[in-house]
Amino acid sequence: FSSYNATLADATIGTTSTMSNALPGSYALNVTQLATAQKRSSDAYDKSAAIGSGTLTIGVGTASLDVSVSATDTLSDIANNINRASNNPGVSATVVYGASGAQLLLSSSKTGVANGFSISAGSGSSAGLGTLATKLGTAGSSEAQDAQLTLDNIAITSASNSVSGAIDGVTLNLAATGSTALTVTEDTSV
Repeated sequence: FSSYNATLADATIGTTSTMSNALPGSYALNVTQLATAQKRSSDAYDKSAAIGSGTLTIGVGTASLDVSVSATDTLSDIANNINRASNNPGVSATVVYGASGAQLLLSSSKTGVANGFSISAGSGSSAGLGTLATKLGTAGSSEAQDAQLTLDNIAITSASNSVSGAIDGVTLNLAATGSTALTVTEDTSV
């Protein structure tokens, strides 16, 4: 059997790996966008402030998580409840203590538009929890996006920066945007 190597002329664009079903060829690769995970942050609160009571619903695709919030819960309590939930659909929560106070930061655990999340407060939730859900539910500057690239002007999108299946036997591990040449050659050293 034959073995193949794939190389990018500009290594800052990323790395490659091959499998035995790769075929020799040269391609013009143009990466216009990397896949990113969604991130959203709340307004700033005092770190010991109770936020409100009710239910936060976090959805990713068709999966969702209902987080019960008590009247005494702080951002830290809410973050812990999100992270510890056994049915968490793919969102991590962190409290960042900045100059203005504590802020809840939610992040998708995977890149790509399909892994973006939604958040809402359940009916009967307090105004404070509703305000938190509205802020976290509003699109910002760190929304989930898919990788976008072309190979010889053929458009390709991928939820991940590890792109397999675009060319048989070749996986592209994208690290930056830009244009470069992709060359697949037979490895004659084996």
